[in-house]
Amino acid sequence: AVPVFVYKYGRILFSPILLIRQRRYVEQLANRLRELQSEMQEHGYGGRPDVIAHSFGTWLVSRALLHEPKIQLGRVILTGSIVPPDFDWFSLIQEERVEAVLCHYGRRDLPVRISQFVIPGSGPSGFRGFNDNDTVAHLCEASFGHSDYFIGENIDEVMSGVWSSFLTLPNEQLSSISLVHSGHSADWQASWWQWISQPAKYVLL
Repeated sequence: AVPVFVYKYGRILFSPILLIRQRRYVEQLANRLRELQSEMQEHGYGGRPDVIAHSFGTWLVSRALLHEPKIQLGRVILTGSIVPPDFDWFSLIQEERVEAVLCHYGRRDLPVRISQFVIPGSGPSGFRGFNDNDTVAHLCEASFGHSDYFIGENIDEVMSGVWSSFLTLPNEQLSSISLVHSGHSADWQASWWQWISQPAKYVLL
């Protein structure tokens, strides 16, 4: 048995798409992660919690790491990720602030595909993976939509067959999880359409 902490940022509607609200939620998560690290150390579990994040939670984790240099994480699993595919996980791993990253993504994830047009600083890594195939482990689920990892017919296999392996395998064996991922012929770059969609979003609001 291992201690588990579930972090919930509450019911949100417009917060992910508004810069000023984004900053508030990033600071809240960064503060809680620092507290969690201290609690883990006090109880003898070390100070590097592993993280499983979904959707806006993936974006918050990546931004909290940039916001607070003292945060150190173990292994990070991203599902339905809206972190930009060009995010620099390599530097965070080299600095030993993150041990390893798994991008578990679905090819039918429509919300992720359009995230960059409405959520500032986001991107479709939960649909296509990250540009850095060498640093980030990837696993593609061809039939998964945005939240299919957590539905009853999938959750047991996802947790026991994928996530537990990633959280427990030796570092040199983590690449074995990436067998389904073939990468992309070109690196992702942010679409210029966001310079139209972002101002239009505020007009609509």
